[in-house]
Amino acid sequence: AMWVFWEMYVTLALLLNINLALAKDYPNSVLESERLKVTVYTPDAEKGYYRASRFEWSSMIGRVTLDDEITFFEDWRTPHDPRVPEHGIGFAEEFGMANPPGFKPKKGSKFLKIGVGVCENDANAPYGFNYPYSVVEPGQWVTESSGSSLSMHSTMNLGNYGYYLAKNISVEGATLRIDHTLRNTGKMPISTWSYSHNFFNRPGQHTGLNFTFQTPVWLTSESFQACSGDAMKILEPTSPLKISNATGLSGLAPTAPSKKFRLSRTLNSSDVLYCDFGQVSNFADVDNSFSVKDAEGNGFTKNGTEPFQVLHFYAVNTTLALEPFWHLHLEPNEKISWTHHVKFTSALENGVIDEFEYEGVEILVAFLLALFLGFALSAKWIISKCPNYKRSHASRKFSADIEGVEDGSRGSREGFSSERSSSFRNYGSMSSSSFGR
Repeated sequence: AMWVFWEMYVTLALLLNINLALAKDYPNSVLESERLKVTVYTPDAEKGYYRASRFEWSSMIGRVTLDDEITFFEDWRTPHDPRVPEHGIGFAEEFGMANPPGFKPKKGSKFLKIGVGVCENDANAPYGFNYPYSVVEPGQWVTESSGSSLSMHSTMNLGNYGYYLAKNISVEGATLRIDHTLRNTGKMPISTWSYSHNFFNRPGQHTGLNFTFQTPVWLTSESFQACSGDAMKILEPTSPLKISNATGLSGLAPTAPSKKFRLSRTLNSSDVLYCDFGQVSNFADVDNSFSVKDAEGNGFTKNGTEPFQVLHFYAVNTTLALEPFWHLHLEPNEKISWTHHVKFTSALENGVIDEFEYEGVEILVAFLLALFLGFALSAKWIISKCPNYKRSHASRKFSADIEGVEDGSRGSREGFSSERSSSFRNYGSMSSSSFGR
């Protein structure tokens, strides 16, 4: 019986090791700078980390480590399945969320998904971005990597539609840079929405209390009308414009806009927060910049050179995401380029207590200062009560007396002894009266 048990144990251990090995076997490239280590999952139709029809395959940024200590990004849906459309990671990007080039609501029809390849519709239904369409002809990718940068590009054509997509990902200091180029290689115009999902999370942490984010635009309670879940209750403004006893978003008056928000509690497994803030900017009005941080202040700030028109928010207990959307239109042979800069920061750099994250900072500082002063005074009093403390002071007095009589001006040894005794008596009397004894 023991032998059978041992065989079962060994078999189970081997299976677990195989599964762990497979989990780490996704093709990837690790980029390093003096402060960052970034894992990029490279496209692969057979073994790739992501092989589904939704997200662009070269946009899978895995584990990011800052200063060899602070880590970002892990699977937010577990167990991870490369063929499930929503199982992207990091800065997963998507083109054609509403209507990809060539899509028809007809079973068996084929369409082009930029950054994925040729997909097939297996239902007589409108396009669904999270539906698991079959990828019948994956894009062929060419990749080239160095120690701190990775370049990838792919070309795909279907009928009158075609594209060339190039991506260069590099690291310098604490900044991750993502350069994009998209060219229309077909005979028909390409008109599509594009965005990055920006799946922010910290390994081992749930999306929780005092996670914060800052939006590119000012939002009011009216901006939160198209929200689901308990977004109106959980998201709180943290800027000085917060007004108590007002109707709307946790005390935010409709006329008091804010850019900075925090979560008022940790999300549980059933929470799904989603907000469509609508068309919040035009092509020239607002910088495409936002930031997210965990409760300690670790996070990133992301800047995009492309304009944006729509802003979405999404959060579950395993991730939090701000998603700026922009619409692009390319005529045949036309191309466009844009860049994302992502600067990762630690709580130490941000300041563990941010100016808008915690209330009562002045009280806390005053309390700590009073505690320190009280400790210092108590320590002085305790030391002064110690006999060794008194003897050390007496010894210093004794040494001074010796220096005073060595010139022989004070007379005999008896006189010196009498003065020394008097010194001890006088010091003891002063010490007692000084401390109330």
